[in-house]
Amino acid sequence: MTITAVNGIYDYGATYQRQFFGSTISDKKLNDLMKEYHIRQTGDAYTDIKELYKAMYGDYSQQAQSEISRQNAGTKQTQYPWESVMAKIGLAATGDIEKDRATFDSALRQLTNIAQGEQQAYLAQLQYEGKTAFAANVPKETAPQTVSAYDIMADVNRAFINY
Repeated sequence: MTITAVNGIYDYGATYQRQFFGSTISDKKLNDLMKEYHIRQTGDAYTDIKELYKAMYGDYSQQAQSEISRQNAGTKQTQYPWESVMAKIGLAATGDIEKDRATFDSALRQLTNIAQGEQQAYLAQLQYEGKTAFAANVPKETAPQTVSAYDIMADVNRAFINY
């Protein structure tokens, strides 16, 4: 459907807006979005709105992927049940349960030898936590964050409606 501009604003109507975005916004807002996304308006309603949708989808897809990459970069992919109890006494888990248990037990013995009063009670509690944690010797896999096309489409539609 070919349309013409009146005072520099194209009147796109609702049909193609609903088809691509599931809702409508005013012609002024739609024209402003076209400018913001550097869409060269041709006067063909279908083509112009399709190009706007593609541009918005590409932008939100890139934003979502960047956010997911940032989140995944800061997370480990495997966690060991004994990792947190080892960290309480300044140790890092290697993933080798036998080595980690021996390191933990040795460090705990050394600390217990020099501990006094409440420190001994705390170390006794840590020893119990360690036994429990090392007994659950199966690492937990954490899945990396992902983003679906539906998530991106929802973001595009929200941005369109709230523009």
